[in-house]
Amino acid sequence: MPIDDLTAIEAVRERVLSATASERSRVRSSARYAGISKKIAEGLDAGRQVLEAVPVQGSAEEYFAAVEAGLADARTRLDDPDDEDGWALGGLAFVRNRLREERSAFGS
Repeated sequence: MPIDDLTAIEAVRERVLSATASERSRVRSSARYAGISKKIAEGLDAGRQVLEAVPVQGSAEEYFAAVEAGLADARTRLDDPDDEDGWALGGLAFVRNRLREERSAFGS
């Protein structure tokens, strides 16, 4: 893969990580989410861990597929019957949706 493509994928990854960190900070500091912020942050953290674990290599299609697979695995791990409202899954969905927006804009 050309360096320019790797650089573009790395930029996508960094934007999603940055958005995830900002959302985590916003949720944890907001009184609106006082009782549920820990669960939402758990999902955001799981998404961040996937992004950090998947190496930026191969084609854009391969990279995005690997991240999506990692997010699907994280979803399975986070699906907790005690989290009836799915707040942790909502945090993970934030990361997935950001990634999909970036992927769409990337053209992959």
